[in-house]
Amino acid sequence: MDGARRNPEDPVIRVVCISDTHNAHDRLPPLPKGDILIHAGDLTNTGTELEVRKAVHWLDRAPHRYKVFIAGNHDTALANPVTRAAILADYPDVIYLEDNSVMLEPVAGRLVTLYGTPRTPRRGPRGRGVFQYWHREERWMRAIPTRTDILVTHGPPQHHRDVAGLGCNRLRYELWRVRPRLHVFGHVHAGRGVERATWLPVQDMYEALCRRREGYGWRAVLKIVFAALLRVVAPTHDTHFRRTGYRGESLLVNASSMTGWARDADMQEPIVVELALPALMEKARQSNSRMRNFQRKGNLYSPKESWMPQLSSSASALSAQHSRDIELRATSINTE
Repeated sequence: MDGARRNPEDPVIRVVCISDTHNAHDRLPPLPKGDILIHAGDLTNTGTELEVRKAVHWLDRAPHRYKVFIAGNHDTALANPVTRAAILADYPDVIYLEDNSVMLEPVAGRLVTLYGTPRTPRRGPRGRGVFQYWHREERWMRAIPTRTDILVTHGPPQHHRDVAGLGCNRLRYELWRVRPRLHVFGHVHAGRGVERATWLPVQDMYEALCRRREGYGWRAVLKIVFAALLRVVAPTHDTHFRRTGYRGESLLVNASSMTGWARDADMQEPIVVELALPALMEKARQSNSRMRNFQRKGNLYSPKESWMPQLSSSASALSAQHSRDIELRATSINTE
């Protein structure tokens, strides 16, 4: 099945994913080899300039060809433009993203586009930290470029590796519109793990039920039920998506390295993803086909739209089958 889902001649790159190291980067297990190292924010605890400098210095020493990071709500110094510029000037080989994109060429003739943002929803009247927004803000309204291959955000999308609905609902809508091959995030430590997001109508029902039953136990039961449904409906829909040029699946990675708050908590191993890179013409064809279909269906952000398929949150889907463009190789994955 894999051979039919992607061109076996497409080169594969290794993406090493970490997040939420909170000054404990020196206690991480050894970083695996890879082409791109991604840190999804919260490098520090209190976000002083000294803490940020130590963390970025550690990233700079990593052997990976590309080192990419975003800030988290704890990384206060990076919210100050003057301090941020001074830090980054000392580490020109480290790529910092803040509501912008970068295009990398890990393989000759094959480009991969990353978009990164540190924004997370504010909780409570005062919030907690920097780079935060109120839930009612239209923060994600068509904010992410449609041809993004790898999306890096500090927080998770709602109902996906966010424990009990702690993620952002608007970000979830943007995922449906953009459908990156890989989405790396953290912030919700207990949500660490990997899941596949398939773009099937059955997922609309799953998320509707999640919104009505926010308890963690209910979500676990729903995942099992809809994993079984996906096994039945996925082959038919996937044939359609493949024919129309859709990206069949996305991989969602909560890469939190610290799964608790204790200073002596064990640090988890980085999650490694192998990502196939199609030729530039094929990437353009997929993106154009996806947008034509999206425009035919109307405005995603209209609350009256009932057609909108949303993400699957199935733990069983992680091992059921390989995606069209993504293969996962992870040494330590916590699937609920």
